[in-house]
Amino acid sequence: MDRLRTLLLARTRVAVLDPDRAADAATRPLRDADLDRFDAELARLGFVLSLDLALTVRRLPNAAMQELRVWIAGTLAHATAGPGACPWCAREGPVGALDPCGHRVCEACWTGTSFAACPICHRRVARHEPKDGALAVVHLGFDVRAVARGWLARLLARRSPLAGDERDALEAVIDALGPDAIAELPARVPVRATAAIAVARLLLVSPDRSAMAARAAPYLATGRDVLAVANVLMGAPRRSLPRGLRRALLEALDRLPPAELADAFVRDRAAWQRIGEQLHPRELADRLPNAARAFAIARARSRGARWAGPIEAALAAGDAIAALERLVARPGELVRRARHLERVARAQGPDASAKLASCFDELCARAAALRPFARAVIDRALPDRHRFDLAALHAAARANVIYVRERDGTFTTYRRRDGESHRARLARLASGTADSDRLLAVPAADAPMLAVVARLDFALPAGSATPDADELALEISNAMR
Repeated sequence: MDRLRTLLLARTRVAVLDPDRAADAATRPLRDADLDRFDAELARLGFVLSLDLALTVRRLPNAAMQELRVWIAGTLAHATAGPGACPWCAREGPVGALDPCGHRVCEACWTGTSFAACPICHRRVARHEPKDGALAVVHLGFDVRAVARGWLARLLARRSPLAGDERDALEAVIDALGPDAIAELPARVPVRATAAIAVARLLLVSPDRSAMAARAAPYLATGRDVLAVANVLMGAPRRSLPRGLRRALLEALDRLPPAELADAFVRDRAAWQRIGEQLHPRELADRLPNAARAFAIARARSRGARWAGPIEAALAAGDAIAALERLVARPGELVRRARHLERVARAQGPDASAKLASCFDELCARAAALRPFARAVIDRALPDRHRFDLAALHAAARANVIYVRERDGTFTTYRRRDGESHRARLARLASGTADSDRLLAVPAADAPMLAVVARLDFALPAGSATPDADELALEISNAMR
């Protein structure tokens, strides 16, 4: 069997067979004992064939059945069985062996008074013995690309980073699907690192890398998105990239707004300096001046027309109002600079302080108009201090109960108080004025929650949201338009 079919069997528990071969197979194996041994071998590994796969296997010639047995059992010997279910009705739970054939079904869909023969081999059955525990079902598939597409979509929708073997699997599926795999990417990939792995692989498998970078533009919408893809492509230790890949990355950068790109390069200057050594932006400076200018800023050879320049000048001059007027266009940057603004506003006078308070009331009101949540979980130890400030703003305005994971790993609780404004609640979060003693874990619940955390090591109810700092800022920016 090829690598993709083996990968899908190990990951999805679907044995994808050649449809023509299965359709033509009508010769029953000579020895039922071989099938019994196959069934028992899978049971020891924690698996059972689905009804349609078991029936298909029974129609194969003996040599083909033995080849299939070696492949399925050999692959699943290194896999985790996962949730168990009945191969007949797919209900989760324990299954038992029929006597004398040994085929396995659950008690709910088998009673001796209702059926007289095994549904798989049709031998007469004396009794059902529910003693095998829960066995994971191995299903039958015929369309390898359809199974691969479905699994790819589920993997990309994951809200936690991929493990090393999962990354290998993701890349293998994209390799098999080719450039058309771009159509299988969801509108939003929750984890930036996962999106970067997928886009990087798509660039590698595409004959026209510039065209692929253009198609992948929704996943290359910020400087950090492009930076993440570049890091995947270059690996560790750094390796040089062919010209086509370098051009595709530079084109993705060149499409970004110049002022925002300049800010991104200043924020991650050291990383861009390292990557610039590999991308050689000056080679395409005439065609892609925006990207070349950003790298020049990172190399400190040009100050550029940075969007934040007027803000820094206003704050240095003690003019909080002028800085605020520019910052309202970027709520994320406004929240990040809030403490500095407050200090300057207090020194400037009561009018500046009042204007700043009014602006934060408006930000909170816009956040409150977004999707509400019963609970929110945020991390005080997020990598960037302003990724916490943004998370706190959203949580204060959108959630009834907020759990804050403190730096020691415990959780503090902040409940919505009667008559408390969003800004007052936000101030409590910043000061650490919690409502209860510390918890060791977030209490379990079924309601969707808003989670902005450094590591997702707890279960999320269905419908939960896990935005990053850029997405939190974008949500408020969109709400302010």
